[in-house]
Amino acid sequence: MVLQCLAVFESEGGTAELGPAHTALAEIESRLQHFQEAVRHGSAALRFGYATVQPEACSIGHFNLAIYLTETDNAPEVSLAHRLASVVIFYQANDGRWSEFVRTLREDLNKVPPAVVSASFDDLCRIVEQTEGVHLDRKSTRLNSSHLGI
Repeated sequence: MVLQCLAVFESEGGTAELGPAHTALAEIESRLQHFQEAVRHGSAALRFGYATVQPEACSIGHFNLAIYLTETDNAPEVSLAHRLASVVIFYQANDGRWSEFVRTLREDLNKVPPAVVSASFDDLCRIVEQTEGVHLDRKSTRLNSSHLGI
């Protein structure tokens, strides 16, 4: 059913609906332990979150993608960078749930050697922007501007 919805959204140009459809497919694939497919759909969901300037969708997309990447052969710094991006976006959006994300980030940080952690925001952006359509540096600026009413 979700695949049928996805086909309709694609044919009708429903950009806002494509993100949630890919998110649902990523979750289904993850539960089936098809993690490469989960990464593919999670990346697409994240791309549509950025395209439609939805901070919550972007933050959750980074958070979920980090989970799927952890289950694949990707480098741990990529998964960790997506987790960090999720926390940054939630914090900048002044979302009260960001503390939950920080707790998960802390758990992730305890699982990796210190050398894996991005040394700067530019490094973080460089890593997460390897995902097509992700522009964390611009998203960060837009979030700050909208949060401040600029």
